[in-house]
Amino acid sequence: MALTVTKFLTGALKELRVARAGDVPSPDDLDDALLVFNELLDEWNADRRCVFNVNYSDFTLVPNLSPHTIGPAGTVAGPADPTFVVSQRPVSLAGCQLNLGGGPPPVFRTITVRDDAWYRKQPIPALAQSVPTDVYYSPDWTDPNNTGSGYGNLYFWGVPNTAYGVRLWLRYVLAQVSDPTLNLSLPPGYTAALRLTLAERLGPWFGQVVAPETVENARLARQRVFGNNDDEPYLATADAGLGHSPQANGFNWLNRTTT
Repeated sequence: MALTVTKFLTGALKELRVARAGDVPSPDDLDDALLVFNELLDEWNADRRCVFNVNYSDFTLVPNLSPHTIGPAGTVAGPADPTFVVSQRPVSLAGCQLNLGGGPPPVFRTITVRDDAWYRKQPIPALAQSVPTDVYYSPDWTDPNNTGSGYGNLYFWGVPNTAYGVRLWLRYVLAQVSDPTLNLSLPPGYTAALRLTLAERLGPWFGQVVAPETVENARLARQRVFGNNDDEPYLATADAGLGHSPQANGFNWLNRTTT
């Protein structure tokens, strides 16, 4: 479905009864709606339940470099560009693997993703080795190119001294909108969820009371989207569901009797 950003914003304003069927909202109203829409996108991108996909991208390590930076490139390539160029600074690192080559197919070794508490405990964080075993991702906001989407820092341990390939598993987030004339492309379910949620957010801006039907429909639309993005935990037992002895704790689970 071809849907321009302007038409999407107009739909949110109509949900509030700020605009009627056939009306063309004023440029000021559309500017306000676009501002709140980008704020909403920014908020959803920081929420794991709003992220519609996690996938990998492949890069090449730079020997003896720490940290490796990751984020969007500037308008002109130069020393301020990050080590790994992506469209947006990742909110978090979902996984990491070292490509040892070989094959085909190549051999991958897992690099354990660590937190800042773990990295602080390392007595020699600058220790160099050919095969890094761990990585700490710091989602900083260094923005030398003024892209509005700063860089994050990847601290590999040990600091790699070999140009192996590395595979990073990253969240795919929703891009900010700057040109309202462009078509809006969203995953299934997101159009209604964002439009109705935007209408809720715009109510105070325009002095409108949000209808109960809009609130309920927005809740249901978000529930559908977030439910699809929830990760189900892996469950396992020591054995195939039960212990070795049928009479553990005095209860025989084979004949349902107590001994």
